[in-house]
Formats: sequence, C-alpha cells, structure tokens
Amino acid sequence: MAQKELSAIIAWENTKKADIEAKLRLELRRGRIFEKFDKKKAEYAEKMKNKAGLIHKQAKEKRAMVEAKKSEDNLKAEELAAKYRAIGTVPKKLIARFGGANVIAGRQGAVTGVELADAYDVLTITI
Repeated sequence: MAQKELSAIIAWENTKKADIEAKLRLELRRGRIFEKFDKKKAEYAEKMKNKAGLIHKQAKEKRAMVEAKKSEDNLKAEELAAKYRAIGTVPKKLIARFGGANVIAGRQGAVTGVELADAYDVLTITI
C-alpha cells in the first residue's frame, strides 16, 4: 500500500509540475507576444511622429511659398501704383483688393476705397 501511495504522490507531483511548467511556457509566450506587440506599437508611434514631422515641414514650405508670392504681388502692386502716380492716369485694367477695402480702377472710374499703393492682394483682370 505504501508503494501505491508513494507512486500516486509522485504522479500527482509530476502532473502538478507539468501544469506549472505549461503555464509558465504559456506566460512566456504571451510575454513574447506582448513584447512583440509593444515593439510594433512603439515602431508605429515612431512612424506616425515622423509622418507628422514631414507634414509640418511640408506645411512650413507651403506657407513660405505663399508668403513669397504675397510679397511679390505686393511689390508689383506698389510698382504699378507708383507708375500710375508718376504718369497721373488711371489704369486700363480692373484691380481688386481682397482682405480689406476694395480698390477699383477702370477707364471711366477713379480709385475708390484706398490708394493703389495700399493694395495688399492684387487681382488684375483685363477689360
């Protein structure tokens, strides 16, 4: 009887050890899976940060291009206004200013609103 009890205890012990080892292996696998998941998550976050940085850079470049065009248009408007002041005539084109008071000049009309030199955004349309 003692031999039977001892072998039952040994079998029980081996079964419990096997269960514990299986759980441990499962937890280690899960840990590896979570480590892989965390690694992929970190890589994805880094990728998104890089994309955000690239978008910020592109937006900055586009803003710079718009500002340069705006400055160029301003300069053209000032030169045009100086030209017409020097000549003392009214331009033969329609010049409209957006973002403030309108400036309209044509063959029959005179400058209304503000002077041509103050034109900020200029749109010229041939009549």
